[in-house]
Amino acid sequence: WRIADAEFAGARKLLDLGSGTGEDAIHYAQRGAQVTAVDLSPGMMNRSKAKAAALGLAANIDCVVAEMTTYSAPAAGFDGLISNFGALNCIHDLSFLRRLCVTSLRPGSSLVLITMGYFYPLETALFLSKGDPRRAFRRLSRSCEVAIEGARLPVYYHSIGSMRRMLGSAF
Repeated sequence: WRIADAEFAGARKLLDLGSGTGEDAIHYAQRGAQVTAVDLSPGMMNRSKAKAAALGLAANIDCVVAEMTTYSAPAAGFDGLISNFGALNCIHDLSFLRRLCVTSLRPGSSLVLITMGYFYPLETALFLSKGDPRRAFRRLSRSCEVAIEGARLPVYYHSIGSMRRMLGSAF
């Protein structure tokens, strides 16, 4: 948050893609921003709404159940966009972000994307210690599949270079 807080200093309206249970949305709502939290999971959005209500922040967070790749936001309505907790790692082609940013962010707005990288030494060491080299080095392949709460999901480890190419030269 230290980096994102600096980028979003003074932001009044933020877009949170793949918001999950609303940790970032709540963080920024507590700092006075109006946040539109977008997630595909109705269960996650319900948890986000409950947390916001318990903290008296329900009026500051608009929870939208939608696929982030097809979400259509108001024109030039946001001062910044954040996507955290690896939500973008579940999307193969991030070029949708270019369209969304161009249409939905005010000029000069910040974009903060937090993804899981190719190499995570602790995970590698853990799986090697368990005698599982396939899982230890799974991030080095183009994609892999993980199970979350019984659902199998593809995971893509985007490099900074590939993210820059998908976003285009304006970013």
